[in-house]
Amino acid sequence: MARTARVCKSLVLQLTTCGSGCIDPDTTVAVASGQLATVAPNQQHVTPPNGGGCSRQLMFEPRTMRVDFTSTESATLRFIGRTSDVLGPLVAVERRVLVR
Repeated sequence: MARTARVCKSLVLQLTTCGSGCIDPDTTVAVASGQLATVAPNQQHVTPPNGGGCSRQLMFEPRTMRVDFTSTESATLRFIGRTSDVLGPLVAVERRVLVR
């Protein structure tokens, strides 16, 4: 991940989420407010058709999003997600970037 960003220029972020047969990717929300950007790669629980079961196959979903900072100084990227599945507890991971 980049350690620096440019003011008023999109910082491209890439991350990968994972799921199984009953967990599908959903919208990814990336919102910058001041010097804090919050990124939430949402997932959804799906029910297999016709009473079928869920696959145990682990699937990886690459995600790309953009955030923009409007002033020069240190900024925080906060990634919010779940530890296991769509019902697992929320966790937040933060990284600092210098905006020039």
